[in-house]
Amino acid sequence: MATRSIWCIIIARSIRTVAFMLTVLPSQRPGCYSRRFPPVPDSWQEFLVIGFGRLRSSGGCNDLIISGAALRILGMSLD
Repeated sequence: MATRSIWCIIIARSIRTVAFMLTVLPSQRPGCYSRRFPPVPDSWQEFLVIGFGRLRSSGGCNDLIISGAALRILGMSLD
């Protein structure tokens, strides 16, 4: 039973990763990125400080055709 569950998780995560890479849609709101996120940093040090330190965003601006919730529901229905 545990092996089957692990394989289900592996397959679901693989499908999710591929789906996310292939199905990212642009934002419907003009200027969404510039309102939610800081300007793109000039150096890699600033990039690390923003990414790991002082700033956390409250969500992204893009939409995904296949969401994580949809994959969990699919996985539960197949199990």
